[in-house]
Amino acid sequence: MSANSPVESTRSWQFASILLGLPLLGWFLRLSLTGWVPQGDWAVGAVKTHDAFSQHLQLLGMPSTSGNEIAGAALQHFGPVVFQFGWLPYQISGFAPWGILFGSGLLVWLLMVVGLRAAQSVAGRNAVVVLAAVYLVMEIVLRGFLVTNWNPFPVVVAIPALLLIGAAILTGERWWWAAFVAVGSVAAQAHLLGALLTAAIGFGVLAIGLRRRLLIWPKLGEVALSLAVLIACWWAPALDVITRDTNNFDQVRNYLGGERTAEAASINWLSIAIYLALITVLIRSRKLRQFGPLVDLVIWSLAVLVLILVVFPSRQVYLVMALGIPLLSVSMLSLSYLKRFLVPRWRNVALAALAVIVLFAPTTIGAYKSLYEASAKATGQVNSALADIDQQESVFVEGIGVMAAGGVGPAVQVALVADGWFAARNEFTADPDQAFRDEVRDGPYIL
Repeated sequence: MSANSPVESTRSWQFASILLGLPLLGWFLRLSLTGWVPQGDWAVGAVKTHDAFSQHLQLLGMPSTSGNEIAGAALQHFGPVVFQFGWLPYQISGFAPWGILFGSGLLVWLLMVVGLRAAQSVAGRNAVVVLAAVYLVMEIVLRGFLVTNWNPFPVVVAIPALLLIGAAILTGERWWWAAFVAVGSVAAQAHLLGALLTAAIGFGVLAIGLRRRLLIWPKLGEVALSLAVLIACWWAPALDVITRDTNNFDQVRNYLGGERTAEAASINWLSIAIYLALITVLIRSRKLRQFGPLVDLVIWSLAVLVLILVVFPSRQVYLVMALGIPLLSVSMLSLSYLKRFLVPRWRNVALAALAVIVLFAPTTIGAYKSLYEASAKATGQVNSALADIDQQESVFVEGIGVMAAGGVGPAVQVALVADGWFAARNEFTADPDQAFRDEVRDGPYIL
């Protein structure tokens, strides 16, 4: 059996899927058993997950920080597909915090699995090793945060998977367009940057495919499946545009044409130089031919990152979500030049990396642990205060200060909502999906 035979490749992506899932499972158990509670943005997302399929449908994603840059902007991230995915685990858990962790961790793992399966189609075991290395680095860096429900994390994991799926399409293997739509929808709806990168990668697939005549005309079944996935993922944002007088599409126009209030940021020339250096090396390296159209797609994506850094320097901090693109570049180059050592021993190397993650990497940063503890303490005090009050009443949580509004306040609200209270809180950013809770502001219980 050859080192990169179909059977060996299949075993490789399956082994890698199990390997990458073990730390996620471990972090899920550790966080669940040590009292993790959603707070800050995590709690805002948990409330939207709770309401995803309620009588108050959640049609949009998380509130964005567009108002910090453009006067009067109230742009939401594009869709609730992540909340919809997490709704069932959260429902099954009885709206316990572990339900949020389970749904978020499962989504991240499935994105990895789809990417690894696409890698097998692109270049067999070699591509599987490359992508597995990228995800192992992400697990070492992000640790237990990967199983929490902060909206940037699905983008971080989805982008390298999307590149491999795009490359699988360009290799001529059928049925990958539906996967591209599904994974791209997760990235595009979770964060605005994910939408920009998904559009750029999709354009790159079409441009490279047409230029090199790599695209195969899809069968009717493929088209039907892709359309079905598209409708399943985007019916909610479409409903927002159809039913609301001021919808998220209007907010996009306000953002693009509004007056900027933030000071112009300086261009990050160091990052640009690194990306341009990677592009140059990828173009000149002949050893990367084994990865086929993936190399062209990664070069195109790096060029897009350079363009974003030049055009939107004030948003450069968010490019951490595109970490998978340069990591994929380095991983391909490392494998190509160290192939004799890495490929025959890749399972041992991966297991060693896994041991480093499990044994030496803390689950989360210590500062967040103290915030979880403060949120859990505040929630317990509120529950005690409301013990003798009828749950038919409504509760308004009014946080004071950055920590209250950014951490403890949302944690108290999500705990009350999970327990069956009709609860709202003071918001820095208006969310049209949560506007129905505004009636709580007039009473009767304010905490």
